Amino acid sequence: MSEVVDGGVVATPGKSIANVLNKAYLRCVDFVSGTLNIALGTLGGDIPDKNVYLKGRYAPLTELFHEIDCELLEGALPESLTGAYMRNGPNAALVPEGGYHMFDGDGMVHAVRFRDGKVSFSNRYVQTKRLQMELSHGRPVFLKIGDFHGVTGLCKVLLAQALRYLNIVPPPTGLYHTANTSIVYHAKKVLALGEVGAPYNLRMLCNGIVETLGAVSTNIDGSTSFTAHPKIDPDSDEMVTFGYNVEKKPFVRVGFVDADGNAEKTIQVYGVSRPVMIHDMALTKNYVFVFDMPLIFDPVLMVKENKLPFVLREDIPGRFGLLRRDAVNDRTMEWFEVPGGSWLSHEANAWEDEESKKVHLVAIKISGFDLETFWGEEDWEKPHLAHWSFDLETKDVTHQRLLSDEGQVMEFPVINPRYRGKKAKYVWVTLADPVKVDFYFVRIGKVNVEAGLLDADDGLEAVIHLPPGLNCGEMRFVPRHEDPNMCDGEDDGFLIGYAHENDNSGAYFVAYDAKTMSSNMLCKFRMPTRIPF
Repeated sequence: MSEVVDGGVVATPGKSIANVLNKAYLRCVDFVSGTLNIALGTLGGDIPDKNVYLKGRYAPLTELFHEIDCELLEGALPESLTGAYMRNGPNAALVPEGGYHMFDGDGMVHAVRFRDGKVSFSNRYVQTKRLQMELSHGRPVFLKIGDFHGVTGLCKVLLAQALRYLNIVPPPTGLYHTANTSIVYHAKKVLALGEVGAPYNLRMLCNGIVETLGAVSTNIDGSTSFTAHPKIDPDSDEMVTFGYNVEKKPFVRVGFVDADGNAEKTIQVYGVSRPVMIHDMALTKNYVFVFDMPLIFDPVLMVKENKLPFVLREDIPGRFGLLRRDAVNDRTMEWFEVPGGSWLSHEANAWEDEESKKVHLVAIKISGFDLETFWGEEDWEKPHLAHWSFDLETKDVTHQRLLSDEGQVMEFPVINPRYRGKKAKYVWVTLADPVKVDFYFVRIGKVNVEAGLLDADDGLEAVIHLPPGLNCGEMRFVPRHEDPNMCDGEDDGFLIGYAHENDNSGAYFVAYDAKTMSSNMLCKFRMPTRIPF
């Protein structure tokens, strides 16, 4: 059965502060700041009922489900699929005050467990320090991405800084972030990750409930942030990660974590000379990629143009940095300059060619992008899968599309994780036809990288078409067998994930055959609830 507790969250009372007077003081400041925040949001036109990211397919869930058996509608669960599948996403626990962006919600994990051919569903919030503090206040108290608009946004920033100075509200980084972006398994830990804060360790109990054990060390000295997309070497199990900030140098730090979860070293990257947004990274046998693309933090933009303070600059070149994994500092980093006006959202893979002395990268390239409309303008190039090669001797960079269809949106690339940092033949991407600002991923493409490099018209080897009325988000590749020697090639595995009704009426756990790419589902289980996109 489902339960509803304080909007789907069990509130955790805050610890006693020093004395009653101090508590009263904090209550007064909290009341004043809350009133000001609501007033500023109203002045800035931030009305939750009209926010697109609080309605429809993005609307937060208010129910918690506990080990609900899911109805099998098609096929059967593959015998080799065991364990659990977890997906993390933003889900506002409290009604926002002021602005709200797609990336602002509290992390909620939607989990299915596989057992005896059956699937059961549970969902729980990641119990971050931020969420617990806001629940104890009874209202949102932290600055959000959606707040960064116009003069009212500037006022909110100043208010947040004042509360930080008075030790009322800590900065929204470190332990006080949303942990709402991804799930990674490393060193026998399930980690819920966000863009700007420490990983939170989760575990699934024997009854299927996902429990938050607490935050773990960022393993990046001097940084409170931790990327949502670290890379794990499939041979050594070393995890490489990074953190970035927009306030002071070094803007980027790269961290190395051994197979047991212990920090090995941190490299401060002083070569990134400007505050930029970096969402992903890449890893090869000997190198770590740092994407210094010109999506630049510009607070003046927030005030003058009433926009979020990140702008993709066409007049400033982008740069790819190659940091050797055995480096002790960033002085030997090699930088490759490319034309401005583009950004990388998600990496698919990277590898080295020892004969040609080249390093290769495959990722989603976006041109004409901002955090408000994403890629919604008609004259903007749509996100697409692209390939770059970097000549370590001549310092030349080459770039080309891997698929020729320029009209569709391509996102969320995945590979067989056993090929991370190695040359892989295949990349799977989700495909969408853009409709104004919104979009629905209704196909899954299997990209032959080698064929695409020869001719972009031949890059798309096969396509899965979701049934009419359904769309999907990011899919995950799972090898068919735990023993690699039992798999029939790199593509022998499953594509698993959630599919959503276009009318927002329901969701399903689905699995497809990544090798045959048949549009017939291997299995389709009905979830007991819709799942936010």
